[in-house]
Amino acid sequence: MMINVVCGDWIHNIIMVGDDWLQSAKPRMNGSSIGDLNRGKYVTVLGKVAPNSQDRSNRSITLITCGDNVKLLVRFDQPVADLSGYVEIQGRILSKNEIECLNVVCFSEEMVQRFDADAYSKAVASYQKQCAT
Repeated sequence: MMINVVCGDWIHNIIMVGDDWLQSAKPRMNGSSIGDLNRGKYVTVLGKVAPNSQDRSNRSITLITCGDNVKLLVRFDQPVADLSGYVEIQGRILSKNEIECLNVVCFSEEMVQRFDADAYSKAVASYQKQCAT
């Protein structure tokens, strides 16, 4: 079951899943780090929806480009509205370039006008290095 929440300039789609999703940590990752983790792990990634990448037949697949320029295929359980701009995906890793979306936050253009994807990617990479030590 999916719940859509609209708050200010963003739309939050919540897909209700079991307790394992609610209780698990969802570390922020760059696209290039996804392959370093095991399948089934929950993560958070931020990326820009690739133009014309959403599957028009059922709207349950789209492609995002992460801050480190890695492209990830995002799969949704159910069709979602047209996606564009930056999105934050929380979900489960299916493969090194594919994630099953369990939660998505869509950011408005006004919110990301001065967003620096490269700086964000570097901050996430630094965080990952600190967590690995």
